[in-house]
Amino acid sequence: MWQWQASKMKWAFYSPSFGDGGASYALGKGYDLLTLIGAGDGFWVNAKSTFSMQLPSGAMITSASFQNMPSGWNLVAVGDSPTPSWFNTALSVTPPSAGDTPIDLITLWAWDYLQGNWYFYAPNLEKNGTLSSFIQSNNYLEFGTNKHVPVMGFWVNRP
Repeated sequence: MWQWQASKMKWAFYSPSFGDGGASYALGKGYDLLTLIGAGDGFWVNAKSTFSMQLPSGAMITSASFQNMPSGWNLVAVGDSPTPSWFNTALSVTPPSAGDTPIDLITLWAWDYLQGNWYFYAPNLEKNGTLSSFIQSNNYLEFGTNKHVPVMGFWVNRP
């Protein structure tokens, strides 16, 4: 299991395959040991087989909860199922004018393991009308009106 820790700009790692949960391995590679996944934290699981996991109950983490997200790369998960465009707008402390696309993130990415490819979104390309052509020319997947599901982590590169 992997988690990007934006505040430290490093990975945290955990594996039940190791007797110590992967602490020695993590230390040897310069990672932290993953001991806690907080609300809204995205994480990756590399599983040997299909499994199900009970998510904790509690208050939903909304997109607007990330308005103070640090600059750089962040791996996050939300409970309100936004489109990437809507998530970008929700990051605005001051709501944008109607029809305006704010630039509150640089890029947003989500991995589709079934298609083995990345979904891509960039508000500056949406704003200038070149998002679709950029996605097609780079063979990425287009979100379109697809929403993030509450259990789907995604990468946000923040200015």
